[in-house]
Amino acid sequence: MAEKLSLRNFYSDYSNLPSNTYKQAGGLYEETEVEKSIDVSDSVHNAGKKLSQSLPSSGREDINVLTMQRLEKHVPSTPLDMVVDYYNYDYEFAEPPRVTSLQNTNPLPTFANFGEHVHFVADQRGYVSVVYDVASQFLQTNESSSITDSRVLLNKVVRSIKRSNHEVVVETEDGSTFKADYVMVCVSVGVLQTNLIRFEPDLPQLEKEYPGENVLVVTVTDEESRRIEQEPDSQIKVEAMQVLRNMFGEDIPDATDILVPRWWSNRFFRGSFSNWPVGLKPICI
Repeated sequence: MAEKLSLRNFYSDYSNLPSNTYKQAGGLYEETEVEKSIDVSDSVHNAGKKLSQSLPSSGREDINVLTMQRLEKHVPSTPLDMVVDYYNYDYEFAEPPRVTSLQNTNPLPTFANFGEHVHFVADQRGYVSVVYDVASQFLQTNESSSITDSRVLLNKVVRSIKRSNHEVVVETEDGSTFKADYVMVCVSVGVLQTNLIRFEPDLPQLEKEYPGENVLVVTVTDEESRRIEQEPDSQIKVEAMQVLRNMFGEDIPDATDILVPRWWSNRFFRGSFSNWPVGLKPICI
């Protein structure tokens, strides 16, 4: 689809990580030192894969990734090992190994089913162009490809979905009511875990469980991300610049601007990533 739409994208090459791993107080780690840490992490990961594949498919004997690391007698404790561990787990799943399912993430279905190559989309049209392309196949559009279909209603916040044997009734925040034979719900897991939408009858428990600018992207996860979201952009920028100056020296210039997408605080998202909790069967997703 990216080729069909000519989306500008780049292959994410992580092979240069050993020569680009920075110390918190400044300077680079020795490449051989990083390679050794990665090799140990990969060895533990491979041992975890064998353990994961030996567990019953019911998920009842699933364990978290941290428990697997303890069984393999390798819990990251040095700054370098912790950086590698963060990259492998927290960065990938947005939560730490202590709450991440071993059975559902090793091997990771995304890579196992679709391949391990990752491409970063840097097209100014963004991912929304994919949505518009799919929508244009069954919705009315104008000459500029904008969706003009009257059946699409925007800015309608759904607050209630009531199901019966013969129909589904959807109520929105502005008091509108819509009736249908079926309703497809595509909100995030984070929204399902809040009270934004009231389901009657309630959902079964398993359905709820789960160009040319220099831009620096920073990823924070778990409790740290929730802390950051409560701060004003100006303070976040100060914190980020302090970390960068510790690593690269006091002479680096200030960032000209900062954009903080507060996914957790946004009631329509309530988070960005969906992690795999321990014991969850893949069929539930």
